[in-house]
Amino acid sequence: MQNEINKDLLVNVYGDDNVKKELSLIKEWLQDESILSNPKLMLPKGIIFQGRPGNGKTLLLREYAKSFNAPTFVIEGKTGNPCMEISEVFENARKEKFAIVMIDEIDLLISKDNRVTRALQQGLDGVVARGSVLVLATTNFICDLPDALTRPGRFDRIIKIGDPDAKSRARIFTEFLKDIDVDISPIDIGHIASVSTHCSGADIRAVCNDAYLRTKGAVTTRELESSYKRICMDTYEDASSEFKNMNVAIHECGHVLMALQFKENWKFFDANFSNDGGYAAIHECDERVDTIKKREQDIMIGMGGYIAEEVINKKHDVGSYSDFQRVQGMATRLIERVCIEGISDLIVPYCDNSNRYESSKKRSRNEKKVSRLIKKLERRTRRIISKNKKSIIALANLMYEQGSLSYSDVQNIA
Repeated sequence: MQNEINKDLLVNVYGDDNVKKELSLIKEWLQDESILSNPKLMLPKGIIFQGRPGNGKTLLLREYAKSFNAPTFVIEGKTGNPCMEISEVFENARKEKFAIVMIDEIDLLISKDNRVTRALQQGLDGVVARGSVLVLATTNFICDLPDALTRPGRFDRIIKIGDPDAKSRARIFTEFLKDIDVDISPIDIGHIASVSTHCSGADIRAVCNDAYLRTKGAVTTRELESSYKRICMDTYEDASSEFKNMNVAIHECGHVLMALQFKENWKFFDANFSNDGGYAAIHECDERVDTIKKREQDIMIGMGGYIAEEVINKKHDVGSYSDFQRVQGMATRLIERVCIEGISDLIVPYCDNSNRYESSKKRSRNEKKVSRLIKKLERRTRRIISKNKKSIIALANLMYEQGSLSYSDVQNIA
């Protein structure tokens, strides 16, 4: 079936099932004689994989080329005359019944000389036999490529390789850990995958490798969390005991408690003391979807710290001021965003190109909306904090005693 992924295709590439499905379909077209013999149909001549470094573009390019089991030619641009290299590669490729031409980081190749771009255009235009040559390329910056290269008839397909989603991250963690002979049965893969948002495949490999080296293979969930903090969050050690402060613990546990109320959208990772106070790491469960409800929850999580201080200590610490500022900014940005009509509460950025507030009247109206929103969400947050006062105190005591608070600690209490 064309709608099914070829199970033998790209087995060494983790995630990106939709991309694999598209590539499998293109491969079928290029191997279907009924399509090849139909002069009315256009077949792709070139595919560009684009995305940020570390997301597996080069691996995908190589594995896809390998899947055709056809002669493969590589344009590297390392010779003194890249234009001649391009011409010779295409000439040799056209001699085959079917061949693959690969160009890794095509943006770097063409940046050297405009004549290189023209040579590539001529090479692609010279492929007149239908389905005889397929050119595969990667780029970190698709905007650096001229339109003349990316038009139909040259590079026909631009496939974006984005950050892996939580499901793909879980598989990548699983496969990388298995590759280095780690027993994954006691590891909470789902947890570490859900909090490691915006991690590339290369980031995940680095996290697994760091955890293995530090434990000599006895990797645990907590060690993976620590390695994730070191590799992806630039956090190398927890604050020393001299920075422990019970007021800070209560404040941070207020944020934690609120995040636990909204598990469908937010995931608590850990909380720590720091030289300038403390922090609670809280991540979005699905960073691709943005809703009004989700933004309101974020504001309430931001309020959790100073309201917890108020409910439990009957006063605010000086550090709460930064939370006030953050909440005010989030509420203002939410008011400045608009609903997409008829599509639930999905939101998009406010995109008026004129002055943000066209008049003092409009400015005053928006400020009142922000104030009303903050007061409404503050009332909700206060009710939740008051109801869960004992849990916050228990979490704060544990954080103060240990010097930090982990996801597993919270599961046992809240």
